[in-house]
Amino acid sequence: MKKIVSIILSLTFVLSFSTNVFAAESSMNDNRINEITEREAVELARWFIANDIYENKNNGWSESTVIDSVKNDGNSYIVKLKSDSQDNGYIVVGNDVSESLIKEFSYEGEPLFVNLLPLPVEDSESVARNSSKSCDIIDQTEENLPYLLAVRNNLNTSLKSNSDYGGITSPYEHVNSTYGSGWTYHSGKTISGFTLLDMDDFSASNHCSLTTITAIFNYHRTHGYSSISSNINTLFNRVKTIATDNGYYTPKNGTMPYYIDNLATKVWSYYGYSGVGNNDFFFWDVNSINNALKGEVDGNRPGAISFTSGYYGNHTVTYYGYIFYKKSGQSNKMYLKVNDNWSTSARYVDTTYIGQLGQTLFEICRVLP
Repeated sequence: MKKIVSIILSLTFVLSFSTNVFAAESSMNDNRINEITEREAVELARWFIANDIYENKNNGWSESTVIDSVKNDGNSYIVKLKSDSQDNGYIVVGNDVSESLIKEFSYEGEPLFVNLLPLPVEDSESVARNSSKSCDIIDQTEENLPYLLAVRNNLNTSLKSNSDYGGITSPYEHVNSTYGSGWTYHSGKTISGFTLLDMDDFSASNHCSLTTITAIFNYHRTHGYSSISSNINTLFNRVKTIATDNGYYTPKNGTMPYYIDNLATKVWSYYGYSGVGNNDFFFWDVNSINNALKGEVDGNRPGAISFTSGYYGNHTVTYYGYIFYKKSGQSNKMYLKVNDNWSTSARYVDTTYIGQLGQTLFEICRVLP
């Protein structure tokens, strides 16, 4: 099913989950206000997918749909999608707010058109005559800008409810001071044999994701996958080379989260194993993200989690444990145990808010042997 979209993006459902979504136009750089960056295009695509899932009930895209790659063809971003390692279509996102935000999308196959141009304001008769006269261009800035500003606000402004979710050193003190006294330990697990790493120990820039992948594969090396390099610097440099050669990493921009699963799969393959990476970024509530993360830790599979805002904004950390706290009459609170790549001491993430649809606060990559 292929669709060409020449109207404004419909995101009413998803936007209704966010608060204070409209940033003041006066605070924007006038030279940038019309330009849509790759990161913003990805967020627009994610919100569009979420809205489609809600309206079409998993008919086409579903919670297992993930971003496979992004290509800039000059006038648009082609966001390729996959589901369970299979093709799941694409979304073509414009790179100028005056044009259609979503130019084309499909649940399968390749884009029909690239380098799409805005529709000229001409009647069908003049088009049929192939008129050479100059014509006006439909400017959709007024209709599109609120959606773009909403995306920018989510990417660049920490929401008050979750800005302090990370960097927690004492989860017991945090849960009782944040949510009222009376919370007690319920259950927990730490993956045995996981070694914490500090990105400052490696020679690179913007390399938090590379450090996370290095830590994950270093763990698997000691748990049955002996072909993986035993020297930690050799392993890091191999991960960095694979990421660079495949266009997943640059020193300026680091590694976009939607490439981490591809990187993990390539690293498995380099060392002769059939393991894969698998990204997830659609979770309908906090329970679904807690269950997913708990399942990975219980299966002794450390993984990556990338945040777009708040304490760990634009940063990737490695999860390797969890603690649940309980209180009578309240839902259990989960604290995710992470190696945040800024130190080799355990830190914790309060997952209370990160699973709320519309905030697009995080993305996880499960690394599966």
